[in-house]
Amino acid sequence: MTTTHSELGYSYMLKTVVKSYGDVVPTLHQLASIALTLPISTADCERGFSVVGRVKTKLRNRLSQKILRCLLYLSAEGPATQEFNYSKAANV
Repeated sequence: MTTTHSELGYSYMLKTVVKSYGDVVPTLHQLASIALTLPISTADCERGFSVVGRVKTKLRNRLSQKILRCLLYLSAEGPATQEFNYSKAANV
């Protein structure tokens, strides 16, 4: 049974272009590489805005960029509050 291009899927075809045809059609290779890096959904962006909403409140509106960046990173990527070692963080 023969598989058509529409059955293979968007991601599979782009990966094939990147792997097999990069030296033959460099412009198409670049376009396929860019298309593979585009996010499929906006979930990460929305999650980032939610973190900013939780961290930067009316009471914390004068945080410096450095402190705000650190707090956002900890809130989004850091360990759970129960697992965080506060004494070790204070000594750094």
